[in-house]
Formats: sequence, C-alpha cells, structure tokens
Amino acid sequence: MENKDVISAHVENTPIEMVAREDPVDILAHDSNIYFTVEEEKRVLRKIDTRVLPLMLGAYFLQQLDKSALSYTSVFNIQKDAGLHGRQYSWLGSILYIAQLVMQPLGAVLLVKLPTGKVISVAIFLWGVTMCGMAGCTNFRELLATRFLLGSFESLIAWNAMNGITFVFGSLSTYGLGHIKTDKLHSYQIIFLYCGCITLVFSVFSIIFFPDSPMEAKFWRENERDIAIERLRANQTGIVSRKWRWEHVIEAVLDPKTWCWFFLVMAISGPLLYSAEDKPYYRKGLISNLCMFVFVEVLVGLIILYLKFLNGRHASMRSAVGKSAEVQDESMMRKIDLQALGKGVGESARAGMGQNGTQGGRREEDNAFRDMTDLKNEDFIYVY
Repeated sequence: MENKDVISAHVENTPIEMVAREDPVDILAHDSNIYFTVEEEKRVLRKIDTRVLPLMLGAYFLQQLDKSALSYTSVFNIQKDAGLHGRQYSWLGSILYIAQLVMQPLGAVLLVKLPTGKVISVAIFLWGVTMCGMAGCTNFRELLATRFLLGSFESLIAWNAMNGITFVFGSLSTYGLGHIKTDKLHSYQIIFLYCGCITLVFSVFSIIFFPDSPMEAKFWRENERDIAIERLRANQTGIVSRKWRWEHVIEAVLDPKTWCWFFLVMAISGPLLYSAEDKPYYRKGLISNLCMFVFVEVLVGLIILYLKFLNGRHASMRSAVGKSAEVQDESMMRKIDLQALGKGVGESARAGMGQNGTQGGRREEDNAFRDMTDLKNEDFIYVY
C-alpha cells in the first residue's frame, strides 16, 4: 500500500571529475539514495530548531543590538558627553557599514578556509570585547576607531533578522540604564558596557555549541545527518567548501547583482545626511533622504528585472542539457505541499519505484551539492 508520509530522493551518480563537489560531502560519502518519512524529517527539524536556530537568532539579535546601541545613547546626551559636534555623530553611524563593506572580502576568505562555527563565534566574542571597549571611549576619534572595529567583526555575519525584538528590548533596557546616576560613567558608557557584557556571555555558548556545518554537527543520530543534508538540496547553494576559488571571485566582481547590492547598502547606510546645525527641521537631510529612497526603488526594480532575465536564461540552459525548462522552487515548501505535487511516494520507493511511478526512483540530476556559483548552476532558481 502507498504510504504518503515517505519522501524520496534519488540522484544518478555523476563522475566527480566533471564538476568539483563540496569536500565534506565527498569525505562523508553522502548517499544519493535517501528515503525518509515526514516524521523522521520532523525529528531532524526539531533538532535544528532547538540546537542551531537559537544560536543563529541570538547572533542576529546581538549584532543588531550592539550596532544600534549608538542610536539609544543619542537620547542620553552622547554628543555632549563625548564632545561630538557637526557631522561627527553621523560619521559614527556610517563608519560601521563602511567597515562591513571593506572587511567582507577578508571575512569571506576566513569563512571558506576556517571552520565556520568557530569563526563566527570568535567574531561574536571580539565584537563583544569591542563594545566593552567603547565604554572607555571619551572622544570622537576613539569612538570612530572602535565603531570601525565593531563593523569589521560584524561583517562576518552581516545579516538582518530579529530587528523588531531588538528594538523593543533595546529601547526598554537602555531606558532604564540611561537613568542610572553615577559620577564614574556617562550614560552612553553604561549602555555600551551592558551590551558588550551580554555579547561576551553569549559568545561562550556559541563557541561550545555552534556547529561548523550540517555534516560536522555532533548532535545527529543514525541517519539524521543525511536527512539534514538532503533537506538542503532544493536550495541549490551547496553546503560548505574549504577551497578558495578565484574564478568565483572574478565572477562575483563582474556580476551586476554584486554592484546593485553594493549601491543599495551605500544608499541605505552610507550617506551623512543629517547635521546638528540643521535642527530642528533638518530640511537638507530629509530632502536627501527622499532622493535616496527613490534611488533605492529604482535599483530594486532593476534587480528584479535582472533576476527574471537570469531565470529565463537558466531555463534555456536546462533545456539545452535535456532537463525540464520549467521547474518550481521547492526550497520554502512544506512537505504536505510537496506531496500535493506528487513528490510524496510510498514504500514502492524503497523497492525501486520512484516519483510519479518512474522505475528506479530517479529524478533529474541536479547540482545541489556541487561547488558552483548561481550563474553557472542551471538548477538555481532566483526568488524575488
């Protein structure tokens, strides 16, 4: 009888020399014939949600909290206490994002060459130390230098998440901290020290528990590691690679997407639009801000058109090698949705009957676990 709770995956073996595969996949000999039930997948997902997700969300939370601490201190007279004037406060906000842009190439090299979990954990520890160090800064130069260091360390995980929770928690906690009265520290120093200490405590847990990759996580049992890897197939982004490939760097530099994202970040974070001399209306800053928003909207439109073009080109590439031109992105789909599309099969899969009743359980060969860029991987689907 058919059991619709079984999900199958079967990929024809391809000679390794054709396209380089991710090293850890080769070492661990990931099985290309993975069959697992929905319940087995739920068990794996629960482990990811309880062992990995809290660490990731914690890192996102602290990254946003620490770089937003400057905005909280503005309410408690950091400009006066640190002797800031003119556009110096705006520079303190912008220098962090400039540092992220400058240091991300080095961060990319470190994340490729070294264990990912350890690199990220050390970066969290170092930006925690930097936040504590900012508590000792008493002038613009010292604050500028430490903000640059903060952006450099945060460039290793320059992601956006947990922003809402961060703003609620940060606003409430710094409101209380800002009202502490002491002759030893200014309010901004107390806030920086508080954020830095929280980050340092979290970094200890991150160093101990953050896995370097799905293959190297220590909490898997039996076939759970293979199921976790197989779940990543639909992403078509590989898993992890320890080889630095200069052809990938050249492709990234020549890719229009790279420059679109670069100008987006600069438009959102870089310009020094506001000055204390323009208060209380800040007319010049508001007009400049409006112009930047228009520029961002134009860039977003261009990116969407370019991604649509790339999806069309990939469809032609798939057709040229004998694959289906039209494919559906499954990376965000639930298993119940996959079953509705005919991707759930019964026990016949274990006996060799594949999806849609095809013999051998075979599906089109894909490049999910190969070290390929999105432009070269015809199976990659752009989502916008």
